[in-house]
This record gives sequence, structure tokens and C-alpha cells, in this order.
Amino acid sequence: MRVSDLKFLIELSHSKSITLTAEKMHISQQGLSQMITDWSKSLMLFYFIGVDRERP
Repeated sequence: MRVSDLKFLIELSHSKSITLTAEKMHISQQGLSQMITDWSKSLMLFYFIGVDRERP
């Protein structure tokens, strides 16, 4: 992971939105999504979208 990657990650943590982060950092949403996938694989992390939602 490079320093520039960390900037994307920090911005993503602040905005909590791939769309807003991509727009602010001048990158495509697809590119940012691919970065997230690559980070999770390289760091052996698993993430779940919607974990904080209540289940019926």
C-alpha cells in the first residue's frame, strides 16, 4: 500500500461514500472499488456491506 492509497482510505473513512470519495479524489468509482478489493486481499481483510443494518 502506498501513501496515496492511504489518502484515498482516509477520505473514504471520512465521507463513508465511494461516490463522494471518488468525485473528491478525481478517480472513477470503479477504480476506487477495485482499490478497496485489492486492499482487502493484500491485507487479508474481509468486509461486509450493510453490517450495521438491523435484521428483521
